[in-house]
Amino acid sequence: MSQEAKAFADDLVAPLKPIWSDLTSRKLDPRKAVIHSIAIDTARGTLKGGIAGAFLEACARNGDRSAYELMVELGMTPE
Repeated sequence: MSQEAKAFADDLVAPLKPIWSDLTSRKLDPRKAVIHSIAIDTARGTLKGGIAGAFLEACARNGDRSAYELMVELGMTPE
């Protein structure tokens, strides 16, 4: 491996080192984390309007467990 490729790989992996144990544990649901960042307004603790909120609601209604859990955490149930 060239020094340039090694430096690139080191830079790519460096931010993950502190959270590696969380990423590889069963405590973290990556899909839930991504959906949360897309569809939840963390400042207000509510669904974002428009497509993002509609996406979460549609996923929850169609059996996506991560989306359903997020809606329940917000005090909502998809119908």
